[in-house]
Amino acid sequence: MRKPLELWQFVISAMILIMSAGTMIVNQSNKITSQEIRISDLEQNKKDTKDQFDKVNSKLDAVSDQLTHILIALEDKQNKK
Repeated sequence: MRKPLELWQFVISAMILIMSAGTMIVNQSNKITSQEIRISDLEQNKKDTKDQFDKVNSKLDAVSDQLTHILIALEDKQNKK
């Protein structure tokens, strides 16, 4: 016949269950924190990349304007000849 559960067995089982649940909660919170850090890093990288593209685009626009002026000057010289 089966023996009834003694108090110390119940207490130990409850403690193990509570420690296991606490460990799972801590692990999940650590994962969430690391994901938040990764997300903020990715957002910062996205912003930095966008800023770099904007700088490159503005430089390309300036070069394009300069080349257009040079082309116009060359065409004017060619037309004068």
